[in-house]
Amino acid sequence: MAELKPANENPWYVLMTLHGEYVEGHDGELAAKNTRLWNIWSCQNLSDAEREDLRSKGSKIPGKYQWADSRGAIEALYEKAMKERNSENFEVPDLPEPSVSIDMRNTNLSLNIVLEEAVFAQSILFGFSRFTGSANFRRTIFLQDASFFSAAFLEEAMFDLALFSRRTSFRSASFKGKASVEAASFESRASFRLTMFEEDSNFYATQFLDDVSFENSFFSKNSSFQAASFQKDSSFEGASFSEFSSFNSASFAGVARFSRSKFGVDTSGRDACQSDFRDAIFSKQTTFREAHFNDLFPMFSGTVFYERTQFTAKEGYWPSGSQPNPELAKDACAALRHVVARQSLPEAEYFFFRLEMKFSGQSGPWLSRPIYWFYGFVSDYGYSVGRPATSIALLWLLGFVVFQGCGGDDAFCVVDPPQARLLSSADAAGFSASNIFKFFGFQRTYFADELKLIEAQRPGLLNLAAFQTVLGYILLFFLGLGLRARFRLR
Repeated sequence: MAELKPANENPWYVLMTLHGEYVEGHDGELAAKNTRLWNIWSCQNLSDAEREDLRSKGSKIPGKYQWADSRGAIEALYEKAMKERNSENFEVPDLPEPSVSIDMRNTNLSLNIVLEEAVFAQSILFGFSRFTGSANFRRTIFLQDASFFSAAFLEEAMFDLALFSRRTSFRSASFKGKASVEAASFESRASFRLTMFEEDSNFYATQFLDDVSFENSFFSKNSSFQAASFQKDSSFEGASFSEFSSFNSASFAGVARFSRSKFGVDTSGRDACQSDFRDAIFSKQTTFREAHFNDLFPMFSGTVFYERTQFTAKEGYWPSGSQPNPELAKDACAALRHVVARQSLPEAEYFFFRLEMKFSGQSGPWLSRPIYWFYGFVSDYGYSVGRPATSIALLWLLGFVVFQGCGGDDAFCVVDPPQARLLSSADAAGFSASNIFKFFGFQRTYFADELKLIEAQRPGLLNLAAFQTVLGYILLFFLGLGLRARFRLR
């Protein structure tokens, strides 16, 4: 990167501050005087139609003949400021032509800069410049291309209510202070790719009328796109959000891409990352493929999803630990389940259903929580085949051991002598199975004598038989659910 040049050697910076620099912060009277002269110079070539259009948008555009009336005074102030702010040997450049792009590249803006309500009728280049003080571009109008490529904002940067009429680039820029772009309007393509927001960033109610990209941008603190309007394609692919990120009531009229974005990044001392998409509207193709929600489940209450919205239904992309608000997590999983269900994606539907049941058990009444726990532990909420099958085998083994009166064959029998066993190994195995599968009628057909023997000698064991029958029905039902899920049966 080239060495930064002093701001006062730049003719356009001097034109922006003809009545004085902002040494001690914002001075409203000084800012109004500076902006008035800047707009007279910048707008001298605008047509009557362009002036009227800007006035209709609330801009304070100078009259058509004000440049002719003020030219001499502006040139005098310009030459005076140039000589006073630079060394004696400095060669004062000519007053810039209004038809030439404003070149502020590689400029060290060591003081605050106030361009509130300024009009840039020319393309403006702030590439690689450093804003050491605050940067005030509130209600500024950029009629041509505006580039802040790799610019560094060390203090607060304000672009509230700014109008960007042509292509705008903040690519690779860094905002070390707060960034506020509230209610701004981007009428052409805008790029915030690889941009670093190290403090809070605010895009509340901002309008993006053309494509916009925040690909691979990094939001270290809170970020807000609440009520923002994305009229065409928007991309947050690979973007990282460290703390609270809000898209509440945002509208996405074009394609919306959040692929590979990360909500919750491993940085020490940060708050948990909560993403808020409540009441957002996604009207066209939307993808969250391989997006990571590492800390908390997103808020999706009232969100309107495009019917083919893509989510990655796999472990590792969703929070794995406990949630501070399980009710919110449950609602998020229910919304996600409905989205993938409309696309006939049973595997994804079961994934979000299991999470929904998990959080239902954590947020429901205390009396119902053991039921949810049992449902999850024994069958993985109706998805597992192995768990209920293993539970059936253990239930059968319990009956087998108890009904024969010892732990196995003669060599392992704890009853002395072995003849003291209640039932033989074969009979105990069959009788235990007949209790679990009682609805098949095997017990009445093949084990009626064994049942009478137990009733006569150890009637208390009938309670175990009943327990096997009741639990067997439940486990078989869970096994059926698992088979249905495994083979995608409807």
